[in-house]
Amino acid sequence: MPAAPRSGETQSLVFVSYSHADARWLARLRVHLKPLERLGKIALWDDSYIKAGTSWRDEIRDALGRARVAVLLVTADFLASDFIASNELPPLLKAAKERGTLILPVIVKPCRFEKTAGLADFQAVNSPSRPLASLSSDRREELWVKLSGVIEDALTASVPNAIPPAEPVAADENPRRTRALVPAARTQADRGRTAKALARQHVLRYRFWERLLEFAKKRWLDLHAGRTPTSASWLGAGAGKTGYRWNYVIWMNHAAVELDIDVGDWHENKRAFDTLQQSKAAIEAAFGAALEWQRLDEKRRSGIRYIIRAGGLTTSEERWPWLQGDMIEAMARLSKVLQPYLLKLWAQSARETPAPPAHGVAVVAQGDGK
Repeated sequence: MPAAPRSGETQSLVFVSYSHADARWLARLRVHLKPLERLGKIALWDDSYIKAGTSWRDEIRDALGRARVAVLLVTADFLASDFIASNELPPLLKAAKERGTLILPVIVKPCRFEKTAGLADFQAVNSPSRPLASLSSDRREELWVKLSGVIEDALTASVPNAIPPAEPVAADENPRRTRALVPAARTQADRGRTAKALARQHVLRYRFWERLLEFAKKRWLDLHAGRTPTSASWLGAGAGKTGYRWNYVIWMNHAAVELDIDVGDWHENKRAFDTLQQSKAAIEAAFGAALEWQRLDEKRRSGIRYIIRAGGLTTSEERWPWLQGDMIEAMARLSKVLQPYLLKLWAQSARETPAPPAHGVAVVAQGDGK
């Protein structure tokens, strides 16, 4: 039996939740995480670390309370386990909400992951339509490597060579108006450090988009073929009608793909969004995951977004291709699924728009002339 992680390893503890029926998948996960354990970057914990004669419930409760990352090996057996459903998932979901514990579901076999309340809110490491068991041996190994990289980045993430800002840096949610909101620095040194950190972020974003565009070209996804890299946190391209855009978005720890709707009129934006949302169930079923439906009543724009939680700008550059591959694949799926609904929406809008008056016929508006 492997040595149990020491109590002082809270900052790097990775908790693995699995069904004993899937023990062989746990064994392979251990192999891929062993180098990180050896280097002291992570402390891995699963129920095999429970010592004979100890209170196993207390040991599990303690590990759950210290976990920074939780890997879920999801199968039908996993979802059917009363113990997991009652004793492991509730504290993990609570920790994700309250402490920011990173939840990483790995879809091992076909199951009802997307229909499971609570779990479906978290992005799986692999698509539910491509469970681990269905992949070739090489593809499985690639996915384990990807997972180990995500875990390492989550526990050691920092912007490479960046000087941390002296004051918090936030970003406007609206990608059309994303900007750094930096409080006034207290000293000249603070201002200098903040400026350098922001400059570094701009350089990283430019390089990230440059590589993503090259990668997308290799994947034959030409939605953004005419775009050039930018230092902004988003990269957009027209969706076929003015006011509709396909956006890639990158933040420090997460990424996203989205359909952005802003035709310049609040009411038109909300009407279009509401029409699309009527088909939410069918759209999400075709996409293969839950989406964020952002009506944003307090803003003019609306949007439909898919969050990718496997990494962000803080992900080490050698692992950018993994993240960018996920973004490109998600963009391809999102645009393919939504395009028929957009065409139907636009056709309906065209039918409802009054035709212009015939040439030479005057139209007199009723009213007081103001």
